[in-house]
Amino acid sequence: MTTLAALNLVESHADYLLGKADYMLGGAQGMTDSRGTTTLYNQGQGRHWGASTIKGTNPAACWAPQLIGHTGPSLDGTDQYIEMPKVFAGAAKGTIVMLAHLTTAVRRPFFSAAQNGGGTAACELLHNSADLVFTANDGGGAETITATNAYVNATWVLYACEWGPLGKRIYADGVLKASDGSKVDGVGATMDTPCLGREYVLAYVYSTLKVALFAYWPEQLGEAAHRTLQAARRAT
Repeated sequence: MTTLAALNLVESHADYLLGKADYMLGGAQGMTDSRGTTTLYNQGQGRHWGASTIKGTNPAACWAPQLIGHTGPSLDGTDQYIEMPKVFAGAAKGTIVMLAHLTTAVRRPFFSAAQNGGGTAACELLHNSADLVFTANDGGGAETITATNAYVNATWVLYACEWGPLGKRIYADGVLKASDGSKVDGVGATMDTPCLGREYVLAYVYSTLKVALFAYWPEQLGEAAHRTLQAARRAT
């Protein structure tokens, strides 16, 4: 197989994976600004789970071109964030993939949803002291996994986290960084609105965050899928 044919095969597989996502923000198929400046609808595969809404000062300015072929939010770390629909609330298993660029030297969230208005995360991925920390809470208590030294500051990285019968997993650029094998029954059905770039649990902490792609699947994709998505990313 020629190099070009191999690349085309990888990109086709990646397109297939993205086409199966239940929710997608950004990306080549991404979102369009359907109501002026603040409300965004998934225009990818027609899975309209509801609106994603830009919040904060000057929301129109935060939606911009990112990497080649991608548009997405560029959040200022002051008060901008995006409210997403509760697409993974109550999900027994799932995968979230983000092509993201976070700039911080202190604890900051990629995405976060609190458990029923409380001080516990229902589902959250954050940076903390060079580590990636993922939490999945099924209502019986938060379960957390940490990928030590897996965070790269101010750099575009394809991050992914999974939960479900195979346990919790964190990936970065297609490489498995942490896995605990501990079965998770799901994430909270009564979670608050998931937010991109803001953490509910720590009194509304905001992130200086750029996102070229955010996607969710109601299943654990596994390492081969993450390697395919990373290979397609490098081919563009």
